[in-house]
Amino acid sequence: MIEQNLRAIAVDDNPGVLRTIRQYADKTSTITLEECFTEALAGGAYLQNHPVDVVFLDIEMDDISGLDFIQLVQDQPISQPEFIIISAHEQYALRGFELNVVDYLHKPISYSRFIQALERTRQRLTPAQANEPSPPSTEDSSPFSDHLFIHQGKKLVKIRKDTIRYIQSDGHYCYVHLANESRKHISYRLADLEKSLSEDGFLRVHKSYLINGLHIQELDIRTDGSQVQLDCGTEVPIGITFRPSVQRFFQSLLRA
Repeated sequence: MIEQNLRAIAVDDNPGVLRTIRQYADKTSTITLEECFTEALAGGAYLQNHPVDVVFLDIEMDDISGLDFIQLVQDQPISQPEFIIISAHEQYALRGFELNVVDYLHKPISYSRFIQALERTRQRLTPAQANEPSPPSTEDSSPFSDHLFIHQGKKLVKIRKDTIRYIQSDGHYCYVHLANESRKHISYRLADLEKSLSEDGFLRVHKSYLINGLHIQELDIRTDGSQVQLDCGTEVPIGITFRPSVQRFFQSLLRA
């Protein structure tokens, strides 16, 4: 549930989109849409003296692009808002994630996705509540909800989550083992990846292993230890401290 009242502005050169955001905000008690702007520079001027929590932002506008607008605001010594991109063009999503936007809404915007974007904003602003469940939605969360974006060197790489068999810790780095037998060495800690993937069927079974439930073949429980066998034949150990959560995971599958 969204708890705090979020202050927001919307910037889009399409008045129809602004009307939609205004209508959604008016029927949502936990957001105050303070102003709407059809020009990005006018929105930027407003932020100089009116701090807000979140900006709904179009990409293709007449004066400057939304991506340039984000960088312009982030370079200013002002209170920094979160950004939710609204666009009909999916090619901008990757660049948006590089700029750490909180969400990407594809036009036309549905009310359920609007609410979900607000929930993600709340979680970003209140990290202690990041593990609370998001509001249910009958739609895909975004065009990229089934992908994981990771930094690899100087590149941002998109990986389908269902192609990840397991992730193995390597200190402050990780190896991501994929279904095509390849692996990627990335500069992420396993704990951070666990937070990102815990709601997507991934299960921490060991201090060094995070596995994808889609690729589990069988569970071997023995008196002297435990392990999970994946569909590729790889056997992953189950740490003693992780056994209760693994058992709960499999019990939930049996009840399903």
